[in-house]
Amino acid sequence: RMAMYKWISDLEFKMYGLKVPDIKIFLHMSYEGASLLKKDRAEMADQNENNKEHLKQAELAYLEIAKKYHFKTIECMKDKQIKTKEEISQIIQKYVLKKITE
Repeated sequence: RMAMYKWISDLEFKMYGLKVPDIKIFLHMSYEGASLLKKDRAEMADQNENNKEHLKQAELAYLEIAKKYHFKTIECMKDKQIKTKEEISQIIQKYVLKKITE
């Protein structure tokens, strides 16, 4: 995975010349939380969304990326409950305002 992360980073920032973002935020939703969100969706889940082990591994990979590339991780759950959009938005706004005034 590390080689793939490097390849993607080189592709985006060296080959395509995209700017490296000043602020990077990862909204972390555990696989349990994602399952809660999916149960109310009208469309059917695909085979990966129904695979608990796949969801766990995907979550671990995203956490790994967030740590490796210094993303600010914002937890979208508290005490096994999904935070509201408003709560998450307030956390994001507070973090961004702090970063742009530093």
